Amino acid sequence: MKLTVNDTTIHCDIRGDGEPLLMMHGGLGLDHAYLRPFFERLGGHRQIYYDHRGSGHSDAPDDWSKVTFDTFTADANALREQLAGGRAAVFGHSYGGFIAQKYALAHGETLRGLVLCATASNLADYPPVMPGSTTPEQQAAFGEIFSASMKDDASWRRLWATALPMYFHDGENKTTAAAMKAMEAATTFRAAAWNHSFGLLAEYSVKDRLGEIRAPALILAGRHDFVLPPAYAEDLHRALPNSELVMFENSGHFPFIEEPDKFIDALGNWLSKLP
Repeated sequence: MKLTVNDTTIHCDIRGDGEPLLMMHGGLGLDHAYLRPFFERLGGHRQIYYDHRGSGHSDAPDDWSKVTFDTFTADANALREQLAGGRAAVFGHSYGGFIAQKYALAHGETLRGLVLCATASNLADYPPVMPGSTTPEQQAAFGEIFSASMKDDASWRRLWATALPMYFHDGENKTTAAAMKAMEAATTFRAAAWNHSFGLLAEYSVKDRLGEIRAPALILAGRHDFVLPPAYAEDLHRALPNSELVMFENSGHFPFIEEPDKFIDALGNWLSKLP
């Protein structure tokens, strides 16, 4: 499904029935495809998946310099208005969690609940700590991803596939390895979106404003997340006035892949209690 919001066209995919749940993927420069297989069995909610502006199958802007976090939150709010009408719960994973927090601050009156998964309120407090199992090739790929612009979509795909096992607690697990392979195959990689989103991170911090978010919040984190360590989740829990924290002891950056049953149970139970 393609929807025109603001000045662009956004690709959406709606699954399930019930209360609306707006799904914000990470990346940027990835798309929502990696989320969908693990959330479609979530009952009682109509999942509204979409690709952020310039990511996946959504249109790219003519001028990236005009795209800010405010742009992404405005797109999300326009989608909510068209597809949900009233209030909605919002789920944000990784970079999508950055956007979700910005959305909560700008449009808090529209929120039934806020779910923040493997994300942070800023990026200055806890630097990544490389897993002990990291190979030289993985470390080199990670360094290139976070220190240089992607040359093209193919380079972005290759580097992401090389570094991806670092994001899991047990990348050698057969189920996890299969999920990684499927994720890489299903994803549409957009280097320009990643390059721009990385530039926006220099100005990203909502740490001092979290107390303004009054909606119920659920924070979900993997104990072995090296890129956004669990201390960020603990800080979110302390700062958000109406929050709960669930830590997944056998997961890295993708707890819904490594501990899917526990994850869906925790998320589903929490969502079922929202007013």
